[in-house]
Amino acid sequence: MKPVFGIDVTHSKANQDFNSAPFVAAAPSEVNIREYDRCQEGLEKLVKKSTLPLWAMLAKYIVGGFGVTVVLIFLANGFQLGFATVWGNAPALIVSGFLCLLLGAALWIYERVIRRSAENSNAAEQLNRDMERLLPAIRADLQVPENACELDILIYRYKEKNGEAAPVSYPLANFQISAFLTGNRLCLADVEHRYEFPLEELKRLRAVDKRVLLSGWNKPISPMDPLYKPHKLSVTHAGLISCRGYLALELERDGTAYEIRFPAYERAAVETLTELKAEGEIDRKG
Repeated sequence: MKPVFGIDVTHSKANQDFNSAPFVAAAPSEVNIREYDRCQEGLEKLVKKSTLPLWAMLAKYIVGGFGVTVVLIFLANGFQLGFATVWGNAPALIVSGFLCLLLGAALWIYERVIRRSAENSNAAEQLNRDMERLLPAIRADLQVPENACELDILIYRYKEKNGEAAPVSYPLANFQISAFLTGNRLCLADVEHRYEFPLEELKRLRAVDKRVLLSGWNKPISPMDPLYKPHKLSVTHAGLISCRGYLALELERDGTAYEIRFPAYERAAVETLTELKAEGEIDRKG
């Protein structure tokens, strides 16, 4: 079963193409696409400028982590044995620990300074204004109605194993897409395409009781809000979202079986849009 929004790397790790081409029904004008690409490239360059080089990023975590560890051990033992005693046993280690802690803190501060500088630059403000002006035009090109709902879908790279698509990229990318009904068709739209799925092609909706790790959060409400409590969401130290289960929308086009995956918290919206009742339950106690 092919994921519509999946990239098959079974035979080529270099593949970058989603399986969604058969479902494309519309695209923005070439003018708007070129302008969008220009804004995206500009913003990506600013993000790169606002990020520490890899060596500095590694140094921040390794040196800073070593410093924190040494200082905590020094303080813990100091309260028990006396600071003078602990200092006398390993003065060089303690000095190096404090220096590493200061260096890690300096890199942390510097990273935030260059990030804030890039975010507040005139170039960033202009690009953001251009993007805000452009997005409504793209939505108009794609005929996305004002009342379209914003759904999260899961996109990922995968390999074929025993006839199943096994994700090889973790965490799964949590991508927001506009969803609406037009006649008897389910429509999903991003900034590049509108995809259409006749309701008669939708075969079933499954609730899969398997925890998934998501790359980010798109909703205006915090994942810790009581609204999402039934879905057992949690946030890792790296800012990733852990979600209890997902939905698999199965469909068929020209004899080929496809599926689209949604985080479990989109269940009510997906059931309404597809006119399908999810089969199976997700254990909310796990």
